[in-house]
Amino acid sequence: MEGEQEATIEYIEGLLAVLSEEHENGETILHSFSKTDDSDQLIGDLLNPLDGEQRLFVLGFRDDTNSTPLHTAVKFNESTSNVNTILKALSFNQSLLMEMLLERNSDNLNALQLVVKLRKTDFVKGILESVKADNSFITLLCSPDDINLTILHAEAANSIDPVIIQAVRSSLAPSGATWSSLLTQTTKVPLSGSRNAVYQWSVLHVAVFNSTAGHVMIESLLRDLTASQLEQVLLVKDNIRGTLLHLIMCITPVNTIDMLNTIIGDPLTLEQVLSLLHVQNNYGSTPLHVIADELNSEQTGYADMGKLQGGDELPLWQEGPVMPDINLSEKLKIKSEVLIHLLQLMETHDRYKLLKKVNSRGETLLHVLLHNQLDTQHHKFVYDSLRIVFELIDGHERKFFISRRQLW
Repeated sequence: MEGEQEATIEYIEGLLAVLSEEHENGETILHSFSKTDDSDQLIGDLLNPLDGEQRLFVLGFRDDTNSTPLHTAVKFNESTSNVNTILKALSFNQSLLMEMLLERNSDNLNALQLVVKLRKTDFVKGILESVKADNSFITLLCSPDDINLTILHAEAANSIDPVIIQAVRSSLAPSGATWSSLLTQTTKVPLSGSRNAVYQWSVLHVAVFNSTAGHVMIESLLRDLTASQLEQVLLVKDNIRGTLLHLIMCITPVNTIDMLNTIIGDPLTLEQVLSLLHVQNNYGSTPLHVIADELNSEQTGYADMGKLQGGDELPLWQEGPVMPDINLSEKLKIKSEVLIHLLQLMETHDRYKLLKKVNSRGETLLHVLLHNQLDTQHHKFVYDSLRIVFELIDGHERKFFISRRQLW
């Protein structure tokens, strides 16, 4: 018996020596096998005799690109078998598994981030479903990349194809995490301007800001949320402007009304929508104040944002302007239509309550609409908006708004 134990120890020591030996380009034998599809049996045979710490040790070796065998399997394989075998080797110990999954290569990417970058959708489910605890699941998904974007933020920023989002959602059940809890997570999104400003944005803030991802991505993010979950997601504020509705009012892409119908349509009740429209940002402005301010802004698309003036400070993933290159008249027309659309959603008494709301300068919506004296293009759309507003309120309410004075 004692001889058998000694032989086993000797075998394990020899195996560790073989698996630790570095070859060309700093690769170990596990790197080499991980490069070739369907080497899972060989990899499993090499790892099975080892205990958890020993497995993590040999799987932690890095080649000249700072890649572990797991990174290598993700990069070179079409089949998921090698990746799944490596994950299974540590699946009995979630702490060791997470340690391996959070290892980064020379591009500062962990294995899941590399999968997403390479668009290997089939690998997403295997990696995420290997993580059983909900806190570990969220930790992995919320791990930032080199510009501080999580996987979900990066997808919302760069992709019009929601396939990765769908793969993440399909992997939620085993983790115990909820999709709505992930959508309320925020991250500091760095800007490219000289002031090194950051926005604390949710995934949906990023999706809305990214005009190329826009509607398709937003639909995928919000699909199947209950009314209560959706309301909580839409109440998440950034550190400057406020909720998602404030941001939409600020940038108003061409498809804003369709986007709003997706975001504040079913399953939200009218009461919940009105509650969201009453939320004030750091300037005391409701979403309607923001859109009204936009109609009076010389830099429409960036009013009431505090930063991003003239588009010289954009998120680092953005290479150009947020909005499509349309003329000022068209931009103002969209903003006027959005304001009117929102006001027409409400009953008279609800509209009256919202129009009475004042910002930190003591201004109602009408004060903001009349705030600046700009060129004739602005005047036309401000006038059209005012005309509709006055058509939507009765004589007593008109008298109140005309006599109302701002605080300063």
